[in-house]
Amino acid sequence: SLFIDSQAPDRRGVVLADDMGLGKTRQILVHLGLLIEQGRLRQGSSANVDTPPWRPILIIAPLILIEEETWQQEMRKCFAMDG
Repeated sequence: SLFIDSQAPDRRGVVLADDMGLGKTRQILVHLGLLIEQGRLRQGSSANVDTPPWRPILIIAPLILIEEETWQQEMRKCFAMDG
């Protein structure tokens, strides 16, 4: 997460590409968790309950990671499911 921040501190996007099995999924989830905790993805102060608390996040990943629920498994490991 520190590496990603140091490479793109003021950018709105990042591409993380490497060989399979080197921890990209975990690294990006940890980074997103840090950004959320720091309030850096906050959408603004909206009283509308239908508005999500942070700006949209687009993640492009191979279909196999979704089909095998790799992302879901890693999210359960990284985040508390109750918010």
